Amino acid sequence: MAIKLEAGSTPTKSFKINGLDYQQGAYEIIYRDQGSLNPLVGLRNVTTNEILQNPSPFTEWINGADASYGSFAVLVSDITAKVFKDGGGNGAGVTVAQTVANYSLLVDGTTDGDLAYVQTSEGTSWLPGTLGGSYYPAGIYLWAGGAWTSDRNAIANQLEDSKREYEIRVTQQNKGTTLGGTIDSTKVYLLDGIIDMGTTQITVPASGISIKGETFDVSGLMSSEDNYTMFISATVGGDGGGSGNILGVDYYVSVTGAGSKVYEVYDDTGFNAFEFVRINYINCSNLGDLYNYRQGLESGTGRFGGSPSLTLHGLWRGGYRITTSIVRSLAGTMTAPLFKEGTLFQMNSRFLTDINCDLPTLAPFCDFQKGNFPNPSTVQLKGAIFTRDGAFNPNDTNIFSNLEASDLPCDWDNNIGIKNTFIGGALNNTAEVTTTIVTQGTAVDLNGTFNTRDLQHFDSPANGRLRHIGTNPTDFLVS
Repeated sequence: MAIKLEAGSTPTKSFKINGLDYQQGAYEIIYRDQGSLNPLVGLRNVTTNEILQNPSPFTEWINGADASYGSFAVLVSDITAKVFKDGGGNGAGVTVAQTVANYSLLVDGTTDGDLAYVQTSEGTSWLPGTLGGSYYPAGIYLWAGGAWTSDRNAIANQLEDSKREYEIRVTQQNKGTTLGGTIDSTKVYLLDGIIDMGTTQITVPASGISIKGETFDVSGLMSSEDNYTMFISATVGGDGGGSGNILGVDYYVSVTGAGSKVYEVYDDTGFNAFEFVRINYINCSNLGDLYNYRQGLESGTGRFGGSPSLTLHGLWRGGYRITTSIVRSLAGTMTAPLFKEGTLFQMNSRFLTDINCDLPTLAPFCDFQKGNFPNPSTVQLKGAIFTRDGAFNPNDTNIFSNLEASDLPCDWDNNIGIKNTFIGGALNNTAEVTTTIVTQGTAVDLNGTFNTRDLQHFDSPANGRLRHIGTNPTDFLVS
């Protein structure tokens, strides 16, 4: 249905839309698709923002003589004359001063706030004029400061400004007041290059912290100070002084001083996450200690050089997953495990990895014990590769110093460089005794003495009996 715009019953005070009177000066133009060849035009109340007329193509509007508007500019000019009080655009003026085929045909405006309409785009679309290129889109242009500005550029700038509202850029100069100050958990801390933290520590609040770099080649956090810890909590948690989520992406960390470490962080509630994507640890003396976090996640992380041992303490209600990650060139003097059992450590869900790990001569991958995992099959190694000094040795008992593939918490398969788990076992008769079958089709127990061998997730509670003590799988092949 056409949208009819005409003078009101009292032309100096009102206008009509589809035969109904509305007060002049109470409405403003709204636009949609300003960059298209047929932008949409509508009206809304300047006080309440209530829509009077939804934005529609100028071709759907007609004037008081039931004639179509010949162009977007003619429609906007007529709206200016009839809708705005005294034709003044509610004091700001929105008359389209000129309509041209392309940007090059625009002439200078006369007053800041003048509008022009460009019918077709001009130049190379991937290089906008605002960046020194030759592209000028179709749509509405605003005359301000002696230049025409595309409405599209204004929108893009607004979006960029909105994005910046949620970021805090960290530089070498402001590190003390940004990462070293009170953390604003509603913002993302964007690393501008490689930041030498020196002795400046990052206190992670109960509401958490989010850090982002450009890539781990150009963004980083480093310190060579001795006896230094980079990430800390205000208290040991439970009182609002512990820490929340620690989230990071696309940077590297290098803490190299003697007695120094990256983390000593206490979860304030026991329900927070420690999660990183594409983070490299370079020559770190020690990754440090994490207390009572709900869960950990690493994806695309790397440990290169140093002795990057991470100790997990307390109750982890969830699990820890380290995937698509690599370990190379660790210090030959390293003896601590990459993942270390801390005080009262217990993990209620799974520890899962497909890591590609080359260990130095003496260091284990982890020293976790069976008691740290109360649920069966929750130490899950899936498609991992383990070497020591570049060589494979699946009989190396120091890769997992306190766990074996056959242990009930372990579910290891498709790995290279360690043994895998084969759930089941063998039951062999070592002393034969005649078994009499009385009735055909009726089962009887075999007499004799039976010994077991290589039981994995099974036990033998009685002579000649095997019992599955895990949870998965539930179907087995007997041969």
